[in-house]
Amino acid sequence: MPRVSVVIASFNHEKYVRECVQSVLDQTYQDLEIIITDDGSSDRTVEVIRRFNDPRIRLDTFTHNMGVCNALNHCLQAAAGEYIAVLNSDDAWEPTKLAVQVKYLDEHPEIGAVFTKVTLVDESSKPIGPGDYKFFYIFDVENRSRFAWLNNFFSKGNGLCHPSVLIRKKSQDDIGLYNKRMFNLHDFDMWVRLCFKYDIHVVDERLVRFRIRDGEANAGGDRLPNRIRIWFEWKQILNHYLTIKDRQMFSNVFPEAKRYGEVKSEFIPYFLGMLALDVEWSLHHLWGLEVLNNFIGDHVIARGLEDNYGFRYRDFHTLTAQRDVFHLAKDTQISSLQSTNLAKDTEISSLQSANLAKDTEISSLQSANLAKDMQILSLQSILADKTLVIAGLQHELDAIRSSRTWRVATKLHHISIRVLPLGSRRRLLAGLALKAMMHPRQILRRLTASVLRRVAHVPGNGNTTVP
Repeated sequence: MPRVSVVIASFNHEKYVRECVQSVLDQTYQDLEIIITDDGSSDRTVEVIRRFNDPRIRLDTFTHNMGVCNALNHCLQAAAGEYIAVLNSDDAWEPTKLAVQVKYLDEHPEIGAVFTKVTLVDESSKPIGPGDYKFFYIFDVENRSRFAWLNNFFSKGNGLCHPSVLIRKKSQDDIGLYNKRMFNLHDFDMWVRLCFKYDIHVVDERLVRFRIRDGEANAGGDRLPNRIRIWFEWKQILNHYLTIKDRQMFSNVFPEAKRYGEVKSEFIPYFLGMLALDVEWSLHHLWGLEVLNNFIGDHVIARGLEDNYGFRYRDFHTLTAQRDVFHLAKDTQISSLQSTNLAKDTEISSLQSANLAKDTEISSLQSANLAKDMQILSLQSILADKTLVIAGLQHELDAIRSSRTWRVATKLHHISIRVLPLGSRRRLLAGLALKAMMHPRQILRRLTASVLRRVAHVPGNGNTTVP
């Protein structure tokens, strides 16, 4: 019978499961068996596992996904080793991991389980640094007594790496299987139950490669659904502390409880409730108020609290008003901010509409100005053309006035005014002589000859001589 049973619950880790199993086979400590339960993988995880040809590997498969606790419990029930090691199918071990831990448990029979420090790695199994992961130091914990661990678990939560554990089978059988109602904190729940009965130890060596997948893709990744579920599960785990009945054990776990008075066994729930209200998390406040509420429901206990600790119903009423466990104050603040934001949105919309109207007006004025500019340019072009025409006509007029024809026409005009009656045909013909200055000289000569002939026959003129 092997001394160590390595249990692995696999699920959709075809990319990592080979490295996982190989890291077990590469251990310097070889007295082991590997028990794998695949939890209904839909990828090639099972195919990759079956490629290993080692008689120490036992693979069982679920036809559909039943949850990590079911898969782990299936492995535990088949485990035959004196020690049990747990490994996630996307994580891996350093070669000396089991050798170091087996040696420690062999030399310390009082220790129920031993853990190790870890190296965080990325998707490609490369180590990541503090700047790459906000929970980088979560598993860098110091050793302490089981009572101190229970105190730390109560107020701060888990700090132990699940795939680093090597637990005695006797201890495992004593505390029981994984709680199938848990998903994210099934290991944390196990450690609380373990420390109620056994001391544990953390080896100060990084013997586990714990994978942090991109986009918080780990089963327990920091995603909102997980955060919601973790708070619910942690609140359920706190109920384990209500099983403490011994005053001395309670004082060992919570030495700070004395600030609420002398601890008496029959009033331990009162102290637990008050201690929970001191923790920063609202889930503890809700749990603590519920514990106090249930505890003082007994009239005899309520009288005992008042007599021994001066705690009255009105004190409880004050606590229930002070601890905003349902975040109503934040909801009110959020609602107020939302109303303010809505008013600002309305103001912004109004200003945007006003700006749009101004933009439209500006665009209209710009279009009108452009039309005016085009009209001005058109008129300037027409004016320039007419100026050129006038200049040409002026030039022609100057040429005409300086010509012999103009001088003759002018003299004829003066003669027609003096000798021809106003409105007479001869006067009209004489007027044509003036207009003929802009016509070819042939026309002008004909008109001039006609006028001269007609003037010669005007009655009363005699032998008038034309100058």
